[in-house]
Parts: sequence; structure tokens; C-alpha cells
Amino acid sequence: MKQTQLQTEIIFKGNFISMYELPIAQETVKLVMYEDSQNPLKQIKTGDNGQFEFSQVVQQKDFIDYNSQTISIGLYINISNQLIRTFYFQLTQDFLHSSQITFDFTNKILEQQSKIKSIINGSVIDKNTLSSIKGAQVQAIYFFPMPIAKVEQLTNKVGYFEFNLELDYFEVIIADLIINKEGYKTYKASEDPQFAKDKGIALFDKYSFTFFNSIKLESQ
Repeated sequence: MKQTQLQTEIIFKGNFISMYELPIAQETVKLVMYEDSQNPLKQIKTGDNGQFEFSQVVQQKDFIDYNSQTISIGLYINISNQLIRTFYFQLTQDFLHSSQITFDFTNKILEQQSKIKSIINGSVIDKNTLSSIKGAQVQAIYFFPMPIAKVEQLTNKVGYFEFNLELDYFEVIIADLIINKEGYKTYKASEDPQFAKDKGIALFDKYSFTFFNSIKLESQ
């Protein structure tokens, strides 16, 4: 009588978010065996909410083929073609007694071990009167090389704002700055000619940027 081949379906599913809980969307996730990232078993892009799902059938013959009591299987997460995180699991033949096993990555935060301190600061004034604008809504969106953070605050009585954040380390981080105030046109750093090259504020080295010249809002 032919012996039944033991096997189990391994499912990896969930969604990845940044340390500030933004979805890690449209980035590459690889399912690999024995750290062979050049020849992944499967590869997909995360969805708009950072979601992903893989399934892989592991059979008894896989242990025989690899001449091993364990099989190493893992996930590689790439951000802008840069490897950010890996998750590894050692599977033994005991797993084969279950028809299906799920590894759940729901709301899994992708963090770098290295962190940096970042400051963006400046002031907002009326273009015509040059007077300070109090209560303007200033939003900083750190979007490259992945969605890192999205924070906002109101300018104080002298029109000043300052974002002082701890962020994951990347060689270069790009942020957009959006300023809104009733009665004024919206300001976007990504549309400001001085930031045209990077379509935002490029942060590197000291990861800080100061608007030495006040940002002038134009009346509608």
C-alpha cells in the first residue's frame, strides 16, 4: 500500500505598518527558503493597507530533499529595493501533523533598530502684510523611502512651528510640508521650487531643516 505523503499548508498573512502606524503599501515581500533571497518561493507587493498573504505547502519529502530535521522559511521585506526586515521560522516535521498553520502579522510594525532625531521648523507669515499667522495647520508627512510618519500641529502666536521626531534610520528621508489656513492658499513643500529636485524636504546627515525665511501664505 502506498504511504500517504504528510504535508501541511503554511500561511503567512497580515499587514505591515510604520512606527507611526502608517500602512507600508506597494512594497515587496518575498517568501524564501534557506535564506535564498535570489530565488524566492513567492513574491508579492503589499496592498494599499500594507496587507499581504502567502501560502506554501511543505511536504515530508522537503525534509528528505534538504537532508535536514528542520526547514528554514522566512519573509524578506524590501523598501525601495532596500532590505529592511527578515522574519525566520524553523519548521520541524512535527508541523506536518497539522493540515494548516498560520503565522499572523496583523498590524506588524516594521522598525529599524537604528533611530535618528529629526527637526523641521520655521514660521508662517502673510505674504502681503508680513504679519505672523497664528493657528495655521501645519502637516509634516515623511513619505520616502516609505511612509514613516504623518503629524500635524498649529502655529503659535508668532506663527512658529516645530516638528521634533524620532524616526527610523534611512540614509535619506524626504518629507512634505502642507500648510492650511482659512482665507489663504495651501502651501506645499513638494510644489515649492526650492524643493523641486526631491519633491519635498530631503533630510540627511543631521536630519534637520530650518526655514530661515518665513513661509509666506498668499490670500485667496
